[in-house]
Amino acid sequence: MFVFLSGGVNYDNLANLLSMSGLYYFIKALKKINFVSNSLLSLFLISLGTLVKFTILPLALVMVIIGIVFFIIHRKDLTFLKYEWKKTWFLAILLVAALIGNFLIYGENILKFGKMLPACPEILSQDKCDISPFVKRYQEIGLDHKLSVIESIELGYPNPVKYFFDSWIDHMLTRVFGILGHKSHFPSHIVIFFKLLLFWIILMGFRNIEKPPFEITSMIIIILFYSFVLFLNNYASELTYGFKQIALQGRYIFPVIGLIYVLVSYIVSVIKSKPIKYVTLAIVLILFFLGGPFKFISKFDLIFYNWFI
Repeated sequence: MFVFLSGGVNYDNLANLLSMSGLYYFIKALKKINFVSNSLLSLFLISLGTLVKFTILPLALVMVIIGIVFFIIHRKDLTFLKYEWKKTWFLAILLVAALIGNFLIYGENILKFGKMLPACPEILSQDKCDISPFVKRYQEIGLDHKLSVIESIELGYPNPVKYFFDSWIDHMLTRVFGILGHKSHFPSHIVIFFKLLLFWIILMGFRNIEKPPFEITSMIIIILFYSFVLFLNNYASELTYGFKQIALQGRYIFPVIGLIYVLVSYIVSVIKSKPIKYVTLAIVLILFFLGGPFKFISKFDLIFYNWFI
């Protein structure tokens, strides 16, 4: 899905690029590699990401919190780090400019409307709001009112815990390794294997990692926090549309999906038993290719049939 998404022109691509770039330099900073410059660069990139798409805000929040905790723990070691003044000041100026941009958008919204994202009628005329595709979608398939959790359970819809394990994980895996565009491909026959692999990797992590480095712990926290926020947004959407999986797409996990792959690679690398390590690695690679590239190659003539006639 990432390949097909990246082939289009949309703000998701830029937001994903800035998110992963910011995370890359953030992890380098946590490893104490050019701490000052990498910290400033990561904050600058993630601040640009929040200007591109507001859904990057939770990622920026958890990164800042982890950065503060890291600085408090290692402040004595970081005090004596060397850094280049010119590069530091240049990055600091860029960061301040990006932060000012964020304040002019989100700060002004909070001061003027009391929230980061005002409703459409608060900033545009009702006529313009009525032509919004989001408004049309709600008018066509939305419920009369957003259900409360209790109301949804009484109507037979799953509670949040059941929804998470029985529906959300499956749908996210399907929509990460599937393709959603003008035509949709959902590799449902293979999702069960990805689900089993997910639980196997988690088990291997618990069995083989006794005391993970701070940067690995930080990656886990970032993934869990961002996934939790995404889950809450998806569940809120289900309460609004009657559990029709509206806006439940794998691309929304892409800002942190790079961390997930890095974490999987790290866990495989620390498995103590060589037979288990190599078997796990083989399964990961096989599923990766079966989940997308192999399917694409095997159906190449069908996908591009119109090009050759």
